[in-house]
Amino acid sequence: MARSVVLVDSDLDALGSLASQLRSRGLTVLVADDWQKAKQRVLATSVDAVVVARGLAHDAELDISCLEIDGADPERSVGRDPDEIARRLLALPIRREPALAEREDFRGDLGQVGIVDLLQLLGMNRRTGQLSVTTARGSGEIRLVQGDVVDAAHRRLEGGKALIRLLGERDGTFAFTTTPPSSLRRIDQPLNNLVMEGLRQLDELARKRPEVCADGDALLATREPESEPSELGRTVLAAVQAPRSLDELLDDVAAPDLEVMVEVLRLIEVGAIRRIPSGAERTRFADVEHASLIGAMLGRLAHPAFGGRARLVLAGHVADLAAAMHALGRFAEAISPAEDVPAAPVPHTLATLHLAESAALEVVGLPLLDAFAPLWSLSLAGAVAVVPLAEPPAVLEQACAATGVPILRCSALVDPADPAHLGQALREALDAVSGRK
Repeated sequence: MARSVVLVDSDLDALGSLASQLRSRGLTVLVADDWQKAKQRVLATSVDAVVVARGLAHDAELDISCLEIDGADPERSVGRDPDEIARRLLALPIRREPALAEREDFRGDLGQVGIVDLLQLLGMNRRTGQLSVTTARGSGEIRLVQGDVVDAAHRRLEGGKALIRLLGERDGTFAFTTTPPSSLRRIDQPLNNLVMEGLRQLDELARKRPEVCADGDALLATREPESEPSELGRTVLAAVQAPRSLDELLDDVAAPDLEVMVEVLRLIEVGAIRRIPSGAERTRFADVEHASLIGAMLGRLAHPAFGGRARLVLAGHVADLAAAMHALGRFAEAISPAEDVPAAPVPHTLATLHLAESAALEVVGLPLLDAFAPLWSLSLAGAVAVVPLAEPPAVLEQACAATGVPILRCSALVDPADPAHLGQALREALDAVSGRK
């Protein structure tokens, strides 16, 4: 049977480092940063000893072996070497007194008792039930049978992926409730292995995250999913056909977070995914003076059939329109459509820009898919202009000629994911339509 210890040290870095080293040697380690918390751990479960850092005040109230790191008493002193601590623990008698956790359910604060400590406590006492966790990022639960973790759920995630997410939570509340054994078993590994592997993956995720993108950046595929030979690569590319933040991508793909992040890094390196910087940043389509001029212009271009709004069409591939919709949403003047993007590649509103009190510009996306070309003429009616995001096909030019809607090519290549580029293209189109250019 594995030996267990409460490790007490006010130096959190030293505490975490030594706890990890001891766990890698097969010990069950609970941690505390002061003596009062250590006593709570001892009273809540059955541990074999307490190891306390030198100079940290402690008393002899507990009927349990207590070792002091580099202490003055040779019999109670132990070095910081994890191998020495392990040897001293193995030489101690096993203490197995009834624990509080064996007799009743409990609740508390994650800031005082972490999920790793809770799972070890429940594992040692072979508890069966549900550990519910509530955090600012959502609720989750871990189900145990005889001290073994058999399943986990966190927001939309399930199984091992959900468990690792929960291991990384530091703030929130928890409650353990005794329940009948769960018949569903999506996790089947020893508890110590789960915890060690979960903590390793969390460390790797924290290290690799800055390599993928900065906070607020978005990810966008530059290739179709079918171009990628690996199944995970195709899944990732399918998920970022429209811009997604890294957190959204990790939520959308069922594979373990670390595997997804490694695959994203590879796809970025080969150019299959691009970063869109500062995805959460809000910018303006036009300054106050220019906005009033554009607003007056839109008043003249407005069409009564479209609620008094001017209507401008962006024509491009589906991925380009998805990027443009993301970029338009970053304008302070933009209102995103209430409807979801249609599953079929048909014209749809990307955003409505309110540039003056009674003037608005509706930007419509027209997917350039040849199979839908016969319907393009119907979609262009009432538009002030079409701005192509790529070289327009001849059939689009024919549709524009038939409806009397001009095609306005931009003076430079437009990056639809960049609000600055897209805003300039739209302003150039409006100036050209109004005769100012």
